[in-house]
Amino acid sequence: MCRGNRREEIFHDNADREMFMQLLGEACARTGWIVHSFVLMPNPYHWLLETPEANLSDGMRWFQGTYARRFCARHRVVGHVFQGRFKSPLIEPEDPDQFQMVSDYIHLNPARARMLLARGERVRLREYRWSSYPLFLKAPSKRPWWLEFSRVAGNLGFEEDTPKAHRRYGGGGRTTASSLFRSA
Repeated sequence: MCRGNRREEIFHDNADREMFMQLLGEACARTGWIVHSFVLMPNPYHWLLETPEANLSDGMRWFQGTYARRFCARHRVVGHVFQGRFKSPLIEPEDPDQFQMVSDYIHLNPARARMLLARGERVRLREYRWSSYPLFLKAPSKRPWWLEFSRVAGNLGFEEDTPKAHRRYGGGGRTTASSLFRSA
């Protein structure tokens, strides 16, 4: 997680978000990172990230530095984009409840921030484009290669990455955030 400097927005438009997502894919290719959940907010962004190699700091330095340089060049501004160092609390890999709680927290951020209103109309969380949640409702071939659904699905008791699992994640099953998403 990281916030914008002086609480300013880190994305001015969808082109910034697309650049950010493309860079996330590049960072995963460079570092071997696995993304389990993400959401982009105006300020901040959140990831649930697995780092098979001990390269989080180096990867984040490259990622945030590259995004900041491209953002500043695109918008013809100077200075910091991000507020200090990223935050990276450790999630215990043996604790599926903690892992699921963090994933649910990430996915519910747009609802909690009341960002699901567009032109006075309510938008469903599954329509919020800048989150892994709607991508989890799609076939694996429709997701970025670096986004991993199996761990989140497994924590909820879904055996495989199938259309049935996507439907259950999006609207049913256990009482978790996934069941709250129906109303969000």
